[in-house]
Amino acid sequence: MRDNTFASCGCIHFKSIGGTVSGNFMNRTGGIGVIIWPQWLEGSVGLRNVLVSGNSFAPDKNQQVKVGPGTHNITVIPK
Repeated sequence: MRDNTFASCGCIHFKSIGGTVSGNFMNRTGGIGVIIWPQWLEGSVGLRNVLVSGNSFAPDKNQQVKVGPGTHNITVIPK
């Protein structure tokens, strides 16, 4: 997920095995979550090898990227 603009929406939930969330602009959103939810049925595979970098948040530049349990090798690099 790269170079998108999200406005006035909830949290962007990302699930992937080997993926990138980069260069996105989040305007009045709930941030970014790399989280396993039971209804998504990831099972023991989990989420892994995800890079989250270079995303912008407005108006709250201090929004956090939430990385949930059951994930492996998630790299978050703030802008």
